[in-house]
Parts: sequence; C-alpha cells; structure tokens
Amino acid sequence: MLKSYEAVYHNGHLHWLGMPPPREIEKRHVMVVVDLEKEIEKPAPDIRKLLAQTRGCLKPLRTVDEIDKGIAQMRSEWDREWDQ
Repeated sequence: MLKSYEAVYHNGHLHWLGMPPPREIEKRHVMVVVDLEKEIEKPAPDIRKLLAQTRGCLKPLRTVDEIDKGIAQMRSEWDREWDQ
C-alpha cells in the first residue's frame, strides 16, 4: 500500500508540509510533480550590473614578497619550546 506525504522540493531539499514519513522506512521512492503553468522563467542577469555591484568588495592584491614577509613575521612570533 502506498501512502502520500506532501513536500516542497527547493534547492535540493524536501521540505515537508505535514508529517514526514516515518524514519524507520529504509528506502523511499519520491515522485516530483511539476506544474508547468506556474513555472516562471527568470530573465538573464545583466552582467554589467552584476560586475558594478561587486566593485570594491575585494581588498587590493598583495605581491608575493608582501605575502612572504607576512608569513615570516608570523613564524618569528611563534613560541617553540622544542627549539630551546
């Protein structure tokens, strides 16, 4: 006998609208019903607008020498008991 459980599928997850199926059931078969009339096509994003919104979100890039200098400084601050 088949029993129905209602859920919404969103971003790869099922969100149960009522009581979920019992956890004791080892294997579940899921049927997804899609109402094509309710499907709304999203317009393609404007890449120029997206790039403009990201401007200034990253700090300026550092050179390899600056990165090495920072790592050397961090290492010099380490307290190593085994080196003494």
